[in-house]
Formats: sequence, C-alpha cells, structure tokens
Amino acid sequence: MGRTRTTWKTGETSLHDRKPKRLSEKHLALITQLASRGCREMDIHRAVDMSAPTWIAYKREHPECAAALAAGQQALHDRLVADLLRMSKKGNVIPALFLLKSRFQYDDRPQGSPETAVHVQIVLPAPMDAVAYARTLEAEGAPALPAPGKAKHER
Repeated sequence: MGRTRTTWKTGETSLHDRKPKRLSEKHLALITQLASRGCREMDIHRAVDMSAPTWIAYKREHPECAAALAAGQQALHDRLVADLLRMSKKGNVIPALFLLKSRFQYDDRPQGSPETAVHVQIVLPAPMDAVAYARTLEAEGAPALPAPGKAKHER
C-alpha cells in the first residue's frame, strides 16, 4: 500500500515522532533558483517536500533558508530592473512596470497625492419643516400633501 497522509513509514507511530526536516545545500540552491525564476513560495515549499506550516516555521528558525529565498527574490528583482532599463531605452516600459508593481509593490504615485487617497463627500440639505417642504413641492408642480394629522388612509 502506498504512503498517504494517514499512514506512516514502518515504525512510526505518528507524525510527531518524525525527525525534524533538514534542508541540504542542494535544497537551498533549489530554493534560490526557484525564487529567482519568480516561483511562488507555495511552489517552493512543495519542491522541497514541506508543508506550508513547516515551511513558515523553518524559514523563521533557519536563517540560511530565509537567506536562500531572499537571494533568489533579489536576483529576480535585479533582473526585472535590468529588463526595465533595457526596454525603456527601446521605448517599451509597460510590461516591466507591471511586473515591478505587482511583484514588488512598486507605486508610481507620490504618497499623499489625491490619486492615492479616497475622498467621499456627501452634502445633505438642512432639515425643512413640513410647511416649507410642502411649498417646495408646490413650486415644483408636485401634488399637494395633505395637512399634517389629516391624512386619509384608503383601503
């Protein structure tokens, strides 16, 4: 029978009895390579056979893993910037700008500019009494309202 999520290797009694995962230099090089190609962390932790919670904890507890990931992301960033410069010299900057904005949260709008802030203003008229409201309706040609307290209910 093949190994599944609920079966373990011979001699293991639970997942907690496993030896802690250790990444070799080969794994660290793979992490850097995949990150430099723009792979998501979800794909990277699957490539080194780790679950998402293990991956998050491993990065936090092992600086060499976080450094390998950061090195790959930096290589990708540097390549995108170089591509942006090369393409801008040819007059085509849109694709590289999109990648920089979406991947590295670049923002070409200055902080605090009207484009970055949302302004909503709702202006309401001052309250009117019933007599003034009735005059306004009459001036606009709307049917007159019955006097307060004298409304008839039709059934």
